[in-house]
Amino acid sequence: MAQASDGALMGAVAVSLLGRFSVVVNGQAEVRLPHGAQRLLAYLLVYRERGHPSDQLAERLRTAAPGGAKAALRESMAQLDDALGRHVAGGSLLDRGVSEISLGASADLQVDLWAFVEGATEYASTEGAVLDAATLGPAIALERLYQGHLLEGWPEPWCHAPREHVLRLYAHLLDRILAAHEAADDLTKVVLYATRSLAASPARESAHRSLIRALYRLGDRSGALRQVQRCEDTARTAGGGELEPETTALIELVRAGTSRASRRATEGAD
Repeated sequence: MAQASDGALMGAVAVSLLGRFSVVVNGQAEVRLPHGAQRLLAYLLVYRERGHPSDQLAERLRTAAPGGAKAALRESMAQLDDALGRHVAGGSLLDRGVSEISLGASADLQVDLWAFVEGATEYASTEGAVLDAATLGPAIALERLYQGHLLEGWPEPWCHAPREHVLRLYAHLLDRILAAHEAADDLTKVVLYATRSLAASPARESAHRSLIRALYRLGDRSGALRQVQRCEDTARTAGGGELEPETTALIELVRAGTSRASRRATEGAD
């Protein structure tokens, strides 16, 4: 590992954007950044494909700090350099052009968002094929990167569109994992990953169906019926209350099967 001129070790800066924002240096120390520096770094990592005109960036990241948007941006850049500059080649995470600001090309960064989007996009491009033993393991490892929604809890408007995009990728990835476990008839894993899918996307009917089927086949009829109720309640809350035909057929099957089982139990008791 290289050393900076002041003797400090230069290593990877790892940034977590999925769930709680955090910055870790050399795999050990978490760096606490001021509010403005956090927002600046996160924005440049999310929108890394291009440089950003400094005037527009200042307005986009405007805070209530005294001195105006441009002064706040200059302060945030200085804070990033002070906190992280010695850990990256060139002494700065930022590339300051004449009129644009971007991430430095030589900055040694590890970003969970980048790794997740790259991997999940590949799985989305092969949607429909059932994952085999060789591809299921990497998919599960990729799913573990998703520790929460992108910049969870951040209210900034610029977070909304990328957050939804990443959530869609996560939902598709879970669909692939669920399909593989259903094909293998691993009902316990189906329950696990369907529950995770619904925690992230409560209205996802395909995950409701997977969970209802798995609970019913495991003999947990009361659990299946509770999940049926949650599915119907979620549909009503989302507006309209119309379920997909496949979901309606499954619900009717589960309710009919549960009623038959209850009648048999009652007749046996008599």
